[in-house]
Amino acid sequence: MTRVLRSLLPLLALLCAFALAHPASAQTYTPKAIHFEGSPGLDPADLLRLSGLREGVPLTRAEIEAGLQKLADTGSFTDIGYTVNNTALTVKLTTAAGSQMLPVRFANFVWWQPEELERAVEARVPLYHGELALTGSLTDLVKAALVALAHDKGLNITVDAERSTDPATQKKAIAFSIEQPSIRFGTLHIDAAQPAFGPTTGDLIGGLRGQDFDSSLASFTITHDGADIFHNAGFLDAVVDPPVFSAPHSEGAAFTIDATATVHRGELYRITQLQLAAQPPLAESDLRKLSDLKTGAPASPMGLTISGQRIALAYQSLGYLTADAHTASTIDNVGHAATYAISVTPGPLFHLARIDASALPEAAQSRLAHDSRLTPGVVADAHLFGAILEDFQKANLHAPSLDRRLDRAAHTVTLVLQSGTAPRVPHQPTAQ
Repeated sequence: MTRVLRSLLPLLALLCAFALAHPASAQTYTPKAIHFEGSPGLDPADLLRLSGLREGVPLTRAEIEAGLQKLADTGSFTDIGYTVNNTALTVKLTTAAGSQMLPVRFANFVWWQPEELERAVEARVPLYHGELALTGSLTDLVKAALVALAHDKGLNITVDAERSTDPATQKKAIAFSIEQPSIRFGTLHIDAAQPAFGPTTGDLIGGLRGQDFDSSLASFTITHDGADIFHNAGFLDAVVDPPVFSAPHSEGAAFTIDATATVHRGELYRITQLQLAAQPPLAESDLRKLSDLKTGAPASPMGLTISGQRIALAYQSLGYLTADAHTASTIDNVGHAATYAISVTPGPLFHLARIDASALPEAAQSRLAHDSRLTPGVVADAHLFGAILEDFQKANLHAPSLDRRLDRAAHTVTLVLQSGTAPRVPHQPTAQ
């Protein structure tokens, strides 16, 4: 909290002079005018209103300091000082840098349009103009204004404020939301799409239903995730318009918001070429069996990603633990065609360095130590991991969690086993 401690001597001198001239009176100072310096763009009337200071009204030193402290507490200023003379009290302000201010968004105030609510809050909260400092009393003043505005509509609400990320801009913001009554998403009306890969519009609708309503998050999810669903159904140019939200309707003590979104599908794109560049020990025919993509089928960015992952995992299961599959696409927007390509970098073949089972029960350690399939030097392929799981099953033990520690220079792997309830093979091995 900024403290107002500067420029006291001029005021003290005036108060002392006033006391000598009027020994029976309280020590006060009456500013004929109050000026604010260093606050471009801020309304002096707002500053006076927030501070409680008034021109032509006798003020004590404590009253001046208390008024300026109210300005300091807003967090809008990094420094406040003042000077006095026979004609005016001059307040010198240093405005907080823009980096200390965050834009404000209203998450679920569904009884107002955003612009309407912004204007209403500005009219009630001096110094508020769409941004707030990271700390300060303005946040509480905005909360109180929102509660009062809701009360004018016959609504009793509680309001919370928290720092969040705007889903559309990915910028930090302060989000105000109604905590009570509960406001939830109802249903979404949108065109159906059943892509071969990934979620469907039914999944999107089901995932939104019953969630806490946030207009920015709901809009982003519907336009972004909704468009992805149509892209993966082959409509690569599909665009989903921002949704239109219904008026809130009550469901018991809560309120529900429905939405309607319009989809512009565009033309259907198809896969005209599928180029697969295999590396030993797998051949191109093996990759085609692994791929979920077929020529003539609707294009699908997610299908391309999934096929690349399946091919990389096939190499990794053969002991090429750092194998990677690179995907690329060429889109013909005129012919509405897609050429997809997947190439593989197998990397080196890895062998077992050792198994660290020291965290396991003795029965498990003994079985692993006497299993010839787990001898150091064997290829670290799917048969190795399968043998470990088989030993645990035979010993009636829970499947272990497993961490792979790669020595990339020696092309070996150390397997660290710990007690667990399900097998876990990390997607990203830990490098040694």
